[in-house]
Amino acid sequence: MKYMLYHVGHRLWFHKYAYGLLLLELAVSIGIFAAGLNLLFSNERILDSYRETLTKTKTVIYHNSTANRPQADGGSTDLPVRYEDYIALEEQFSDETVIYYAANYTASAVLFLYGKINEMHPVEFIFMNDAMFEDMFSFKRADDRLYVGSRAADFLDKAGDPSQYALRCYGAGGDKGQQDLSTQKINAVCSNFRMEDGKIVLDGDHALEWEPIPDEETTPYIVRSSIGGGYMQMSDRARWDIRDCIIGSTDMLAYLSDDYEPFDSVLQLCYREKDFDPAVAAQMANWLSSRRWEEGYKFSVSSKLYTMQQDADAMETVTLRYLAVAAVIFVIGLAEGTGLVQRQLFLRREDLKTACCCGAEKGQCFGEIYMETVFVFLLGGILGLVGASASALLTDTVGAAMAELMAEANYPVVVPVPVTEPVHAVFHPELILPVVLLCLMSGLFCVTLVVLRTRK
Repeated sequence: MKYMLYHVGHRLWFHKYAYGLLLLELAVSIGIFAAGLNLLFSNERILDSYRETLTKTKTVIYHNSTANRPQADGGSTDLPVRYEDYIALEEQFSDETVIYYAANYTASAVLFLYGKINEMHPVEFIFMNDAMFEDMFSFKRADDRLYVGSRAADFLDKAGDPSQYALRCYGAGGDKGQQDLSTQKINAVCSNFRMEDGKIVLDGDHALEWEPIPDEETTPYIVRSSIGGGYMQMSDRARWDIRDCIIGSTDMLAYLSDDYEPFDSVLQLCYREKDFDPAVAAQMANWLSSRRWEEGYKFSVSSKLYTMQQDADAMETVTLRYLAVAAVIFVIGLAEGTGLVQRQLFLRREDLKTACCCGAEKGQCFGEIYMETVFVFLLGGILGLVGASASALLTDTVGAAMAELMAEANYPVVVPVPVTEPVHAVFHPELILPVVLLCLMSGLFCVTLVVLRTRK
């Protein structure tokens, strides 16, 4: 055995240039192949992690509007995402996503004392669907019931007491002059909504009772996160204080009167299954844009995964080309290895005949050649893996592309998403065993092919 190893080493050194070229080809091909697989596997793990995340977190669909969008008396004439648009989205995408929708109508509540403003509070009517309500609050809401924050409830209590307050209600676009208030000592004014007998009147046929929001301190704010382009910061305008909110269901939008002034809408989605199509959010945004472009609305999606998936697809296309080149180089190495084995048999044919005549077994004679070939293939595979491991630190993943995109954004992000994924590829140790087996089988293939051809 010792003599065999010595003889193998001697032969390798004697043909070092030919074997060195084969070693280089194998190291380059396996290195490129392993580096490409490392990148593909790293990107897939990053995307898989975000797919898992997006089944638990919400994707926001933002909207922007042009400056010349139709206005009425300084207020909006319609919601960015109308109730009928929301219903159509539910019909199209409810099997794949859970849609969270809310419509905001702005109003105000004012208490006048001797004709002058004594107290003024904003009032936000938020009509949200069941998915958003259940996600935000821990209690189950009743049908045909409005839930009111503490500051809004305090005003409604006062305005509902005719013995203490003279109630005035003005609809959206109505005359809000104060000339008829000076004759009263105390007046309660509802602007952009109506009250009657302590109830909130949505239209002539629907006057609803209300009750305070239970445990409102557990949900102090409702994040707006609807206007895109970074125009809104996380301030009072980017969220609604729950104390000023009056919350109803989206079903109430069907009969809401023109007294209520539409202001904004919120549209979010959460994917139901991990194996989803990240283009769904973009399809929803495009569909909304096509419906509202005449009114000056444009919708965009904040789906980080969609951008990452596009980058990963582009990387995969380039990587597959490199893998094809690596496969060609490896095939060339196999052909060269076969040629080297055949040349060894030709140069050592006399030695092999003499050894066989002296009683040496054929397996032992061909074993030396097999050991030479397998040693070169294994060494080439190991060098390739080492190179792939080193190059992983220099190979950018989709995480690097996303980090660069976030860093170059010239506008503040409303809801920033932290970049936690690795920006460089990670070496996958599970590639070691397949590479070793490939080298062993390739060496055996070369020797077996030459032996079969030699016998013929």
